[in-house]
Amino acid sequence: MKTKLLILAIIAVCSASCRSVRTITVDKPIYIHDTLHTESVRVDSVEVTKWHTEYMQGDTVRLIDSVYIRQTSYKHDTIREIQEKPVEVEKVVEVERKQTKLHKIMIGSGVALWLIVFVVATGVILRKLERR
Repeated sequence: MKTKLLILAIIAVCSASCRSVRTITVDKPIYIHDTLHTESVRVDSVEVTKWHTEYMQGDTVRLIDSVYIRQTSYKHDTIREIQEKPVEVEKVVEVERKQTKLHKIMIGSGVALWLIVFVVATGVILRKLERR
């Protein structure tokens, strides 16, 4: 009974590990994106219509010269200035800690323990099979 508890204690010690989370601050570059958009539209049109009318009223001849001028001017000017600034988001990055010599020894002893457990279990199973 004591050997079983000892083996369980060794397995528990070898497989247990504690680690704390560390936060590392990283310099974040801030990019500023400036956009200047200029749009300019200019439409000028002039429509000229002329006509000549003659008519007689008794012995009088009347002449009418007409000129119709229509001027359309459409001007459109747009200037947009956009400044984008990124939103800074804090990001948690986990960094693995370098293993010390003690950790490497503990890992090696855990592997050795499992090899021993496997060899002993195989030996026990083979002995039981031989006895039958």
